[in-house]
Amino acid sequence: MPAKTSRIVDTKDLPTAQPLYEGDLGELCKIDEAMLRKSLEARPADSNTAVALIPNVDTIRWHHAREDYVGKELHGKAPKVKGAIVGSEKGKRVWCYWTRMWYNNDPKESKGNTLHVLRLVIEDEGLSSWKGSGGNHINGSGKSHQQNGDGRSSYHESAIVSLLLMAQREAQEWNMAEIGTWNPTSVMVSAAQRLDPNTAVVNRDEESIASLKWHPPHKGLVAESIDWVGNEKYGWC
Repeated sequence: MPAKTSRIVDTKDLPTAQPLYEGDLGELCKIDEAMLRKSLEARPADSNTAVALIPNVDTIRWHHAREDYVGKELHGKAPKVKGAIVGSEKGKRVWCYWTRMWYNNDPKESKGNTLHVLRLVIEDEGLSSWKGSGGNHINGSGKSHQQNGDGRSSYHESAIVSLLLMAQREAQEWNMAEIGTWNPTSVMVSAAQRLDPNTAVVNRDEESIASLKWHPPHKGLVAESIDWVGNEKYGWC
């Protein structure tokens, strides 16, 4: 999605997003990792083989160390805001980490520069259903987020809109042309389209493709017998 908002969004009904700094990451990454491991343990015995890269703090900081170095080289300073969070009650928060990647050597030009969402965490969806095969999952939940009677999915969408608004402000400040996220769930896509209706999902087949050389016992296409868990930008290196 573009770094600049393409439509006016009424923010008065949105939950408030707070910035995340380097010192905030350790505790949140521990919570995220614990939820991921617990969701894997809770999978049915007859479910697909799961493949997960652990979103621990060392992995997230690797991306930020790269970001800090390039930021200092191009702009003489390193970014301080590393993500955003909505909510303060443990178990009901929504947060994301991001990193800025400069693909343009001219610090005055934004073309090609992208703020990548590294990881999106919806804390109260850590043990969602694993039904389905050959899927991509976030925190162990399926591709789609169905509307519950308590309006949880609607709240999650509004929370993500707030996170993306802060990401847009950071992207503009650091001369980013666009914001990208890997393997977005339906609620992430809906939130992005509330900011820009032209936001689209692109299925890549030529570069930065998640891959694994592995030959587990299987019937049929091996890709249909594996669930990728947390297949997001944080796993890129």
